[in-house]
This record gives sequence, C-alpha cells and structure tokens, in this order.
Amino acid sequence: MAVLQKAGSDYIATQGTLTWGTGDMENKELIVQILDDWVFEGKESFSVVLSNPSNGATLGENSEMIVVIADNEHGIGITDSSFESGETPEPVWSGAMSIRQSPILSNSKLAHSGNRFLSLGGIRRPIATFARQSFFIPLNANTLNFRLKMQQAGTDNDFMLVLIDGNVHSFVTAAQAADYADYQLISLDVDVYADGNLHNVVFYSEVFGSDTTSTHFLIDDVELRVRDAGTFQFSKTDYRVDENSGLVNFEVARSLGSEGEVSVNYMTSDGSAKANFDYIPANGTLTWADGDTSRKSFTVTITDDAYFENEETFKVSLFNPTGGAITYLPATITIVNDDAPMVGITDGSFELNAIKLRTNN
Repeated sequence: MAVLQKAGSDYIATQGTLTWGTGDMENKELIVQILDDWVFEGKESFSVVLSNPSNGATLGENSEMIVVIADNEHGIGITDSSFESGETPEPVWSGAMSIRQSPILSNSKLAHSGNRFLSLGGIRRPIATFARQSFFIPLNANTLNFRLKMQQAGTDNDFMLVLIDGNVHSFVTAAQAADYADYQLISLDVDVYADGNLHNVVFYSEVFGSDTTSTHFLIDDVELRVRDAGTFQFSKTDYRVDENSGLVNFEVARSLGSEGEVSVNYMTSDGSAKANFDYIPANGTLTWADGDTSRKSFTVTITDDAYFENEETFKVSLFNPTGGAITYLPATITIVNDDAPMVGITDGSFELNAIKLRTNN
C-alpha cells in the first residue's frame, strides 16, 4: 500500500476556503508547508481535497490530488555510511574492540573512499570486534551493500559476519583472503526487512591472531539501496458511463520507476451502486516484469435494467502493491441512468369518476 505522510511530522495540516467573486475566472492557490527531517522514509504521499462547492458550482474530475515527496536524505537511514563525519544524531556507529574505544580508524591509504573505515581484527592476539547501528529500512529497499577488503590473512578460522536483527546474512573467513585482496562489493538481500521499521545491523569479527599474523577485515561505504519500483495509478480517477455501456475499461500505469517484478491487486467496492445489481463485482492482480512500464488493463461489467434511477457510483481500488511500489487514489465510477421515468399514475389529481358497482340479482 502507499506510504501516507502524517500531518505534523511530514507536513502542516491545512484547511480553508477559496472564494471567487461574480465573473472571477482567475486561478486560486493554496500553500501546504512540507517539513524536512534527517530520517530517510522513502516516497510518501498525502492528498489535497476540494469539497463543499457553493451557489451551484460543481467539482471537476481533479477534485482530489496526490502530493508525493521524494526524500532528500543520503544513506537511506544509515548515518555516516562511509564512516567519515560522525554526523548528528549520535551515536553514529557504536562498537568496541578490547584495545580501542572505537573500531573506526582513519587512514586514507586503507579506506575505500575518504579517510575513515571500519577496522575489524588486525591485532596479533585473539580478539572480537563489532560495530552496529539501528536504522529504518524503507518498503522499497532491496539490498544492503558494503565494500570488504582483507589486508592480511591469519588462520582460516578467522571470520567476519553481518547480522541483521540477529540473523546471519554474510559470513567470510580468512580462507577467502585471495578473493578480497582489494575492496570487493558485497550485496545482501534485505527484502524481508523492508517494512519501514527500525532494524539492527551488526558487523562482527573474531580473529585468533598470533605473534606473527592476524586477519584484518576492512569495511567501507555501507549503503542501503532502494529499488525504484515505481507507482501504480489509474489513467484517470473519474469515469462517467451510461447504464447500457456494457463494459468499463480501466488502465493502470506504472510510472516513476521500473526496477524489479511488481504487482498490485484491484477490487471494486459499493457506493450508492450495488454489486450484482448495478455492476458485476471484480477483483484480480496486475503484474509487471522488471523494466516493464506498459499499461495494464481490466474491465468491469455494468448491469443494465429497465428502472429509472438516479446517478449511482462505485469505486475501484488498487491495493497490496509488491516489490516496493506504491499506489495512488481509487477510481470513482458514476453510472448514468438511460431509462425514462415510468408513467404509472393514471389519475394524478385524484379526480375519479363515480364508480359503478356491479351486483348480482
């Protein structure tokens, strides 16, 4: 489903009245203040709705609009992902090894980028080292990336692993030192954690160093990568159809991203129009392959009858998007009656002639 922003934390809730004088055709505007923060939250949205038109004015098709805010935070919730600055809020990375207060060292010749890097092991004695940080993993995150190098190798029992919420997602030993003689990219799948909640990530190592050698694990450029899976929206959100139109065709577009295979469910719901009387209820799933941005479509059957009725409405909603995609507004369908009022009153003024009763003699 879409991630909805909250008034007071993501934007300032706003309401008011727009007024036009007689003959005034000028556009009016309103301003909503967006609030900046330091937390990465991914794309979020809220709606602005026009309502209660007065003096015979009516609302057009675009009476409700979605505002989408793209996050401007770097590091996707990981503070100081390259170990460079120690930005607020503190702590950036917490951790320890027995002879140093922090496992983060500064040496531009050893870092993959900048000057600082995470140093695990490298001490010629048995030692355990760790660094950890908790951060939000948004719905459209797909991988946790980092760079790993082994500067020297000790015993094959020396190891480094990555834990996410206590679960092991990477395990490297000194026996693989030749593969990491220079920095190599490691990507961990985090789809199972991509729920918008806080998760704990730990880099941990144990080395069994001797007087002559010890494995030194160097880690830099930790990055939580966000999949740009796109957004789902109807090609239009307001439909007017005649009761005898038979079928209504709906098109759903995937925009603002195309990474990964994604899907979304659709379902009709009653308004003043009732399922199985005014339309045939429908539900299903639309699926896009990786890179696919073509429009998908489905139809809903309108039921024709011989009764005169007022205009009636029902909705079709998109829900349960997968793969980090988000959804927008439902579509509203107005069924326009095509039947003439029935003439069933034979004496509307009640001016009846005398009634002759027939009796049997």
